[in-house]
Amino acid sequence: MNLTDKEIELIEMIKKKYWDKVDEIWLQLMENPTSDKSFYDLVSGTIHRNGGKTRLPDLWEIPVAFFHGKKEFPLVLELSRMILHHQPDAPNLHPFILDAVRDVYQSCPRIDHYLRDSHLKDKFHLGDCLTKFEEYIYMDEGGIFQHVSWGVGKVVELDIPQMRVTIDFPHHPGKSFTFEGVYQYLTKLSPDHFLALQETDPEKLKELATNDSIELIKIILKSFDGKISQTDLKSLLTKKIIPENEFSSWWNRVKIGMRNDPWIELGTGAKPEIKIRAEAKGYYDEIFERFEKAMTLAQRRSVLKELVQHQKGKSLPMEKAVHFISRVRQWHSALKEEDAPGRLKMIYLMEETSKLMPGAAAPLEDNEDNIMSAIQDPVSFFKEIEIFDYQCRALERLLVLKPEESSALLLALYLDSPIRFSQFAFEKLLAREEFQTANQGVKTILGHFERNPETYIWTVRQILKRKWTGVESPLSDFALMQAALHYLEKTRHQYDAASSGASYNRHLQSQLRAIFTGEKFAILISVIREISQTDARHFYNSLLTSPAFISSVKEYLDNIFHREREDLFQEEEEDKPKLHYCTSEQLKIKQDLLRRIKSVEIPKVTREIERARGHGDLSENAEYDAAREKQSLLFKQMESLQDLIARARIINPDSVQTNQIGIGSRCSLRHLGGGEVETFTLLGIWEAEPEKKIFSYSSPLGQELLGKKLGDILDVTLPGGGKLQCEVVSIKNGLIAE
Repeated sequence: MNLTDKEIELIEMIKKKYWDKVDEIWLQLMENPTSDKSFYDLVSGTIHRNGGKTRLPDLWEIPVAFFHGKKEFPLVLELSRMILHHQPDAPNLHPFILDAVRDVYQSCPRIDHYLRDSHLKDKFHLGDCLTKFEEYIYMDEGGIFQHVSWGVGKVVELDIPQMRVTIDFPHHPGKSFTFEGVYQYLTKLSPDHFLALQETDPEKLKELATNDSIELIKIILKSFDGKISQTDLKSLLTKKIIPENEFSSWWNRVKIGMRNDPWIELGTGAKPEIKIRAEAKGYYDEIFERFEKAMTLAQRRSVLKELVQHQKGKSLPMEKAVHFISRVRQWHSALKEEDAPGRLKMIYLMEETSKLMPGAAAPLEDNEDNIMSAIQDPVSFFKEIEIFDYQCRALERLLVLKPEESSALLLALYLDSPIRFSQFAFEKLLAREEFQTANQGVKTILGHFERNPETYIWTVRQILKRKWTGVESPLSDFALMQAALHYLEKTRHQYDAASSGASYNRHLQSQLRAIFTGEKFAILISVIREISQTDARHFYNSLLTSPAFISSVKEYLDNIFHREREDLFQEEEEDKPKLHYCTSEQLKIKQDLLRRIKSVEIPKVTREIERARGHGDLSENAEYDAAREKQSLLFKQMESLQDLIARARIINPDSVQTNQIGIGSRCSLRHLGGGEVETFTLLGIWEAEPEKKIFSYSSPLGQELLGKKLGDILDVTLPGGGKLQCEVVSIKNGLIAE
C-alpha cells in the first residue's frame, strides 16, 4: 500500500494522539474518500492501539455514509466490521449496516427471520448482532458444505434455538452438527464452486461440458486454487458430468480450446497440469513460450506441428514468426563446433520453422554437406540424431555424398542402430539389390543376439514369414525357432524388476514370445509340420517345460502339437504313464535343474569340446572323447527331464482326501502279528525317499495302499519277499505339517 503525504501525516498525528489534528486531516481526506480497504484497516488499528477507539464510530460514519450513498454496500459492510471489531457498539452506523445487509443478502429467502432472531434490527450490541446474523446466513438452508470423508452435502434444516444444523450427504443423510462442529469439521463452498453446482445444478454443468467446455474448465480451476491435473480433472468429471468412456474424446476436443484461451495455461506431457493465469496471454505468446521451454528436439517439433495445424496452411504474422526463427538461431549458436549431430538437427529444425514465415528466412550459417562429409563414425552420429525423420533424410544425403561406402554404411547401420532405423537401412540394401551384403548382415546378426536384440528378433520374424526375396538364412526355420526359445529363456532369466533395464527386458521377452504365439501361432504351426518326429518330440518337450510361457499358452501349444503332429502321441509305452504327480516344490527344483543343464552345463561342455578339438588328432584325444560322452549324457538327462516336466501335474494340498489312501496321504498301518505301527507317505516319483518311509504311489507298496480305507486289512509285500498282514489305523493329509 502506497500512502499519500496526507495519509502519512494522519498516521503520525494518531501516533502522537493529536486528536484535533486527526479530525482536521480526516475531514480533508474524506472529501474524496479512497475505496482501498487496507488504508481503513491501517487507520482503525492505529487509532485502537493509541487509545482512541471511542472516536472510531464518529470518524467512520463519514466514509460509511459516502459509500452507502453510492450503493457500494459490500464495502459498507467491510468498513463497518472493522469498527465493530474494535468498538462493538456503534449505533450511528446502524442504519447503514441494516441497508447494506438487506442488499448484500437479498437473495436469502429467510433474511427477515435472521434479522429478527439476531436482533440486528435493534441498535444495541451491534457487533454481536451482525456476527450472529452472518452466522445464520453462513448456516442457511440450501448451503453446500464439504466433509473430508462424507463428501459434499446440503443444509436441510437450521435450528437457531438449538444452534444446530442438519446436512444431507450422499451416503450419510440427516447428519446433525452444532455451529461449532460446522466450523471445525466442514468447509463452506460458494454457490459457484464446482462441487456446489454439481449438487445444486448438475444439468448446467452437463450443458457446459457439451456447449462451453472452456467455461466449465474455468469454473473448476477457480474452485480448486487455480490449478488441477488432467488425472484429477478426469476423476472429477466422470463421477456425474461426463461418462468415462466419452472422456478421452471430450478431452481431445477441449485441450485445443485451452491452448487458444488466453487465461488458461495447459502444461505438456501425457497428463498435463492445467492452470488459470494471473493475466491473459495470447495464443502465439503461449505457443512460443512452450517452444522456448521445450527441453528436447522432439518436444520442439511437437509444438511446431501443433502450430502448423492451428494455422491451417497460413503463415504466421511476421512479428510472431521472427521469434521462432530467432530462437532456433540462438540454439544453433550455442552449439560447439564438434557437435556435428546437433548442428545438423538445427539445420533441419530451421527449415521446418521457416515454413511458418510469410517469406523466406535466411538459412543458418552452416552446411549440411560439410557436416555429412566429415562424419568419422556414422553409427554413433546417427544414434545422436535420434529423430527418425532426420536420420532418414541425413542417410539419403550421405549415400549420395559417399556412394563408394554405401554398402558398408548400410550394413553397419543395420547391425548396430535402434530397431526402426536398423530396419530402414536393411530395406535400403534390398531396394538397391545388394543381396550379398544383406546376407552377410543376416548371418552376422543371427549369430549375435546380444549385439542388437530387437534387430535380431525382427530379422527372425521376417525370415520365418517369408518377407524377403533374395535373402538366404544360414539356419533352418526349426533352428531359428530353437535359438529364439533359448534367447527367450535366457532373457527371462536375466530379468530384474528393480533394475533400470526391467522395462526393456519385458519388451524383449514379449517380442521373442510373439515369434511363437504371433498370428495365431501360424509360424510355429508351419515349422512343426515339416520337422522330423524326433525333432518335433524334442521341441514339444522344450516348449511345454519352458518357464517362459504361462500355463494357458502351454495348453494352446499342447493342442497344436496334438492336432498337427498326431504321430508323436500314437505310440505310448504301456508301462509309462502319460501323467505323473508331484509337489510344486519338486517341480520347481526340476525346472531349475533343467534350466541349469540347458544354459550352463551344455554350453560349458560344448566349449570343452571346442577346446579339445583344437588339440589335434581326434582319434587319440581322450579329453575330446570324455567331453563328447559328457555332452551325450547331458542331452539325455535334458530330454528325460523335459519329458517328465511336460507330463508333471502338481498335487493340490487342498484336494488330498482323508477318507481313503491316495496320492499325498500319510497313513499308519498296525501289524496284526506284533501290534507295531508304521507310518507311510505316498507322493510322486521325485519325492520318494524309502528310508524316510516316503514311497512313490507307483511303487509296489504304493499300489497296494491306494484306495484302502480306515479299518481295511491288507497283505503288504515285504522288500525281501513274503507278506505281512496289516490294518489301516489312520489316514491324514501328508502335505500338511503335523
